[in-house]
Parts: sequence; C-alpha cells; structure tokens
Amino acid sequence: MEIIDIVNWILILVNIPMLVIFFIWFIVLLFPRKIEHEDFLPKVTVLIPVYNEEENIGRCLSSILRSNYPKNKLEVIVIDDGSTDNTSEKAREAGVKVVRTKHIGKSRALNEGLKRAKGDVIIVIDSDIRIEEDTIKKLASKFKDPQVGVVSGMVRTRGSSLIERFQKIEFAYISTLINRHYSAGIPIPFVYGAVSAFRRDALESIGGFKWRTIAEDSDTYLELVFKGWKAATADTKVYTEPVKSLKDLLKQRKRWMLGGLQVFFEHIQNFGKNIIGIYVLPLFGFWPFGAGVSLSANAYVFAYWFNPKSLLDGVIYVLRWISFIGVPLGLVELPSWGFPPAATTGILVGLMALLVLVTGVVKSREKIDPIDVILMIFYPIYGWLILGTSGILALIEFAKSHSKTFKR
Repeated sequence: MEIIDIVNWILILVNIPMLVIFFIWFIVLLFPRKIEHEDFLPKVTVLIPVYNEEENIGRCLSSILRSNYPKNKLEVIVIDDGSTDNTSEKAREAGVKVVRTKHIGKSRALNEGLKRAKGDVIIVIDSDIRIEEDTIKKLASKFKDPQVGVVSGMVRTRGSSLIERFQKIEFAYISTLINRHYSAGIPIPFVYGAVSAFRRDALESIGGFKWRTIAEDSDTYLELVFKGWKAATADTKVYTEPVKSLKDLLKQRKRWMLGGLQVFFEHIQNFGKNIIGIYVLPLFGFWPFGAGVSLSANAYVFAYWFNPKSLLDGVIYVLRWISFIGVPLGLVELPSWGFPPAATTGILVGLMALLVLVTGVVKSREKIDPIDVILMIFYPIYGWLILGTSGILALIEFAKSHSKTFKR
C-alpha cells in the first residue's frame, strides 16, 4: 500500500466524524432563538479576575456599572491576581471592591473572590469584555429554574484587519451555534469563560472553580453538569477584544485545544453517562486530534496532486483548497472521479461546514459587510490553518506534559 493510500484512509476516518458533527450542527442551527425573559432578579456578584489589565479594566467596569440591574442587588469584585501595573488603582477609582492576591492563576483567584461574594448568582466577566446594559439581567434570569447551575453568555468581537474580521465571523457563528444547542435542549462545550454565570450553591457543591486544567471554564461546567446541574445559555451580545496578531492567535487557540484535551481526559470516566457524555465530552478531545491530523494529511494530499499544467491551473488548484470554491467544483466532478471515499467525504465535510458557517452568521444578526462576505468564502484557509496548526501544537504539548499540573 502506498503512502497516499494510507493518508486517504486517515482522512476518511477523520472526515466521517466531522461530517456527522457538522450535520448535527446544521440541524441544530435551524431551531428558532428562544425569547428571553428577564423577570427573575436574584442578588448577583460579578467577579472580574485581572492580571496587568490597567488598559482594559476601566472600560469593563464602566459597562458593568451602567447595567440596568438593580444596584441594591449588584456587587462587583475585582480580583487582582498579582498585577505589577496600576490595575488595582484603576479599579478602586471606579468605586468597586478590590481583592489582591499573589499571582495564583485565574481559577484560584476566582475562588478567592467567591469566598468574599455575597450574591446568590456569581457572574464571571473578563476584563477585556464590554457588556450591554441588559447582560446581567439576561444571565441572572436563567436561574429562575432551580435546577440550572451554570449559564454561558454569548460573546462577539469586532475589528477591521483581516485577522480581526475572521475572528468576528468565527465568534458570530459559534455564538449562534451555542445558543441554538440550548434551544434544542443539548448543551455544548464551547463555554465562554469570558462571560458566564453560576449558581453559588452549585459552585460550592463542587468545591468552587476547578484549577486542574487550563480550561477552568469548561472543566467547571462539566463538573457541574455531571453532578446533575442543568446548563443554559443567555442570548447576550457582548464584545471582547480580538487577538491582533497571528502569533498571539495561534498561542490562544493552542491553549484552547490543550485545555480541551485536558478536560476530556479529566472527565473521560463520564463518557456514555448521558447525552453530555456521549455527545459533548468527546468533542473536547476530538477537535485537537481531528484538526491536527486533518491539516497534516490534507497537506500531504495537496502536495501529492499539485501538478499544474499552467499558471491558471495552479491558481485554481490552490483556490479550491483555501476557499469554499472547491465545494461546488468538487461536487460537479465527483461522478467523473468515481466517488473516491476520501475525496467524497472531504467535499461533503466542506459542504456541511459552509452551511453551518452561513446559517450561523446569518442567524447571529451580526452586521456583515462585503469584505466579510468575501472572507466567509475564504474562511477554510483561516479555520484550516489556525485550528490545524493549533491542534498539532496542542497534541505535542499534551504528549510532553500530560503528567504535569497545568497552570495558566
């Protein structure tokens, strides 16, 4: 058997679960958005963990303090995780409570804040987030159901550069996807630690925020749902700062992928326990593996078949790989190729990915301009390279450090 045959079989094994996942996601996206009710107003504590965030903390606190949530039921605590700049001073100037710790990491800092919190609902907001005035109401109202233990908010981003616009598209469709999963009654693991809420009793029942992985948000989320608490989502529309450089984006996504692997193996004993174990939990471990292996295998196939007869042939060949242009062209040509399994499953994955992306962005109600539309056509090069490279780096890091305790 030649190397190309082995690679094709690897692609088939990776493409099939991807095809199933994208198909499920597309069906889920067809569910309507649930109407939000904001008629439950418990006492809330907002925890903001910070480390050297003097440039962001003022704007973040201003957006929180402009909230329409009853002021007599709202407490704001900034936990300064050993900053060496003027973060604490900026926070005190805004008139909120500040707790200083040595540099102990986000999860442990949150637990220090939890000890001092007076609210029945604990909302965690990152310092680079700007919330709308109804965000806290939308998050808190979800706890009207006494079985709900964790609520994820929806996060967006904006920007004008190419890398920022790609992130805008990514956050738009993922936020919609998360929301519709909950509308369908199926929690999904993309929990935004940047804006999330917890029932205090639920957190205390599991000993507070988990710090055994670098994905403390997802780890805490799964710990709660496997203990029997329900998860929900609030249709918030808050904005985070986009990553500015490719280097920092790869670093961020590698951390997310590595966190997913850690969380998967931390909770693997719950596989098959319920729909969350069967459907949600495997996604944590699949994406680093699937993205990394897919990029490596597809890179080999790309090089193997790259034999242009002219410059135009070469340009078309490259465009088919880095954009969704290859999907309709491939569908038309499949019969003449004899429907080879690797190519067939790969093109179908591309088709379902396109449907998920377009449906998610359209239903996100995010403002999209002509440049964004063009970038959506070329989204595969962003997703393929960023997720694939991050997956490879995460797998290497996990293999090197799987026996160590990870610290953000």
